[in-house]
Formats: sequence, structure tokens, C-alpha cells
Amino acid sequence: MLQLSARLSLMPLAGAAAVRRSIAAAERHAGSSVRAMLHSFGCNYLRTERSIQFAAVFGVVAFAVGYFLYSSMTPLSQKYAGVWFAMGWGLSVMIAAKNHWPIDMRRHVVAMSYAALLYCLPFFTTLMLLMNADSAVWAVVSVASLIVAVQLYDVPNGIAAVVIGVLAAMGVFLVVTEGAPLPASWLQMLPVYGAVLAAAFALRHVQASEAIERETEAAALADQVAHECRTPLAGIRLEADGCEWLLNRLPESAARQKIIGSIRRMQQHVTSANSVIDLMLGNAGDAQTDADAGDLQRMSSIVLTAVERYSFRPDERGIVRMELEEDFSFKGSDLLMTHVLFNLMQNGLRAIRERALEGEDERAPAPNLTIALKRGEHRNSIIVSDTGLGIPPQIIDSVFAPYVTTQRIGIGAGLGLSFCRMIVEGIGGTITCSSRANGGTRFIIDLPVMNHAAQSGEA
Repeated sequence: MLQLSARLSLMPLAGAAAVRRSIAAAERHAGSSVRAMLHSFGCNYLRTERSIQFAAVFGVVAFAVGYFLYSSMTPLSQKYAGVWFAMGWGLSVMIAAKNHWPIDMRRHVVAMSYAALLYCLPFFTTLMLLMNADSAVWAVVSVASLIVAVQLYDVPNGIAAVVIGVLAAMGVFLVVTEGAPLPASWLQMLPVYGAVLAAAFALRHVQASEAIERETEAAALADQVAHECRTPLAGIRLEADGCEWLLNRLPESAARQKIIGSIRRMQQHVTSANSVIDLMLGNAGDAQTDADAGDLQRMSSIVLTAVERYSFRPDERGIVRMELEEDFSFKGSDLLMTHVLFNLMQNGLRAIRERALEGEDERAPAPNLTIALKRGEHRNSIIVSDTGLGIPPQIIDSVFAPYVTTQRIGIGAGLGLSFCRMIVEGIGGTITCSSRANGGTRFIIDLPVMNHAAQSGEA
């Protein structure tokens, strides 16, 4: 029986591991200070992902409407004014549409969000204020934008973004105006900006501290509940194993087979209960999935182990096919990746059972769940596909969010796929889903390609 550790460490911000590797590409080309800044923002990104998405959509509308109002009320005498609006609108569109990016580009979503927020909030509004120093509207907009930036960034990155954005705006202003002095009215407002930002940062820090305390308390409670639940579950499993051992030594009979079948179902229920506990702990805490600290693993070996140890229902093992010819290696935890495959197999087999319950359809393909490995030039893939009922289109875009499930209340908690996403992204990969009604579902896990020696198993 595979179990995760009963105690998963808690990072200061939940979900840090899920985005730790998503900024790897930016980190490889950045200095140590920039790397630390992006990492800190990445830890905060999942917490504010919906807020950032909303801000991007709002920015698309605000930049378009703002340009119309600005151009109609103020002559476009400043150099490149239209260009600044266009760049802000373009960055907002890009972040708002991030869920539709090509898979290889999604690894850079954290770094691109950081850059887009820096441009659209402190840089753009400060630059417009400098170019329109006597405008009360731009004064209000600039203060509001700085406060919004504080709410979207974490405190260290909020301070860095404001400082970088304001200094960059000052530099661009001096270049565009060919060395004109900074407006006196803007310099007089700097103490006001400082006081507003200090209050906003202090409030943000208090909110972050309270959130950390709540998460710590929730993780401690989850750990305690898990411990209290695992103890009787372990006892039940031990008794069931003992009963099965004794029954195997009794003469063959119909009653004996029925009792053995009941005992095995009990063992499956215990395994399922422990899996739910693992998922709750994983979502309450933070599984350590940093690929840099992981061991080199063979994916074919993990697939074989997952299929061998999965608790199949009668006749289910026969519909599972494996295509492992294009084997590859990756760095990470074999236990956690096995658990990912457990969840995907469980979802696929459940969808196949649900389709069977709806009745026979001559056009329906034969029940089948396939786990295939594919090597690529830049990414290696695990493809888990089924011929089940499919995922409703209204939730297909949010299947990896916690507590989103297609099951009725009491059947599924909706934690399995969010846990899979956290594990896969923690080792630098991506997981995507495609599905259609009565057409089955396909999950694709893309992982980084190892160097040639590791790929060949020579490392």
C-alpha cells in the first residue's frame, strides 16, 4: 500500500512547490537577486492567480477605454503616448489569455506576469503622471495603481516593483523629454505616495502574517486528524490481512471465497481512505517536489509499479494497456509520481464504468485505458487516455483547481487533480487535459528532457 508521508512540510505560502519549477527558464538566465525575486513572487502566484487574471482582464478594458478618453480630452502631444497604451493593452491581453498559451510557453507564466504587472501598474501610471504633472486624474490613478500592485505582489516584490517601476518611468521621462526637469508638483507628492505605500505595505504584511498563521493551524489540524484516522485504518488493514491469511488455509468453499472477496474490498477501502488523507495533507501543506533534490527515475518502471499495485476492480486490469517503448528518465520522487498515476487511472476507470452504466452504444469504442510514453526533442510525455464518459465542458478549464469534481457529493473530494498538478509542476513539468462528451478524456504530462547520459540511463 503506497502512502505519502503523514507529515508534509508547510511552506510560508501554500502552493510554492507547484510554481517553483515554472520559473526555471527565467531563473537560468537571471542573476541571484532577480532569481530570488521571481521565486518569491512564484510562491505567491497561486494564491493570487485569480486576482491577477481578473486584473489582466480589467487592464484590457481599462487601457482601451483610457486611451479613447485620453486622446479625446488631451491632445496627444507627448511622444509615444499611444505606444505606452498599446504596450499595456497588449501585456494585459497576453496575461488574460494565459490559459490558451502553447504548452511550452506556460512555464514562463510567472515571469511574464511579473513583468506585465510591473509595466502596467507602477511604470505606466508613473510615466503618465510625469508627462501630465498637473493632471489630478493621473495623480489619483497612479496612487490607486500602486495600492493595487501591493495587493497583487507579495511584500518584498511589491517594494521592488514599485521602486523599479518608478525609477524606470523617471528614466524614460528624461529620455523622451530630452532631459527636462522632473515636475515640481510630482516631487511634492512623493511624501504622500510614501505614506500611502507604507500604510498599504503594512496592511499587506499583516494580512500575509494572518494567512500564514491560518495555514499553519490548518496544516496542524489536518496532521492531527490524519494521525487519528490512520491509526484505526492501520488496525483494520492488519486485521483484514490476518483474516485473509487464515482463510487461505481453510478448505475451498463458496462461503470462503465470498468472505475473501469482502476482505479484499475492505483492504481497497482502507487504501482509498489513506489516499484521501494523503491528498488532503498534500493540499493543506506542500509536498517537496523540487526536481533538483530528486533522484533519477525511469518512467517505465514507475508506470509498471503503479499498474501492479493499483487496486483494480474485477475485470478492470484487462482494459489497461501500456505503451512503454519510448521510455525516458526524469528527476523527482517515484512515490509521488506513482500517486499521480494512481489518480489518473482512478479517474479514467471511473469514467469508463459510468459510461457502461448509461447503456450499450454500438458506436462507443471498447472500454480502454492507455498509459503511453512519448519521447520528444524538448519535452517527454506521459499520456493517459480513456474511453469514458468525458468531462463536462463547463468545468474542463478548472479541473485542476481544488475541490472541483464531476462526482456527486460524498463520492469525490476534488483534490486528486489539483494534487497531480502540484506534483508535476513541482518537478518542472506541465499537465493538461482534453475531453469531449462521450468521447473520452486525455491527460498529457510533459516533463523536461534530461541530458543525453541521463536519458540513456548512463548517469
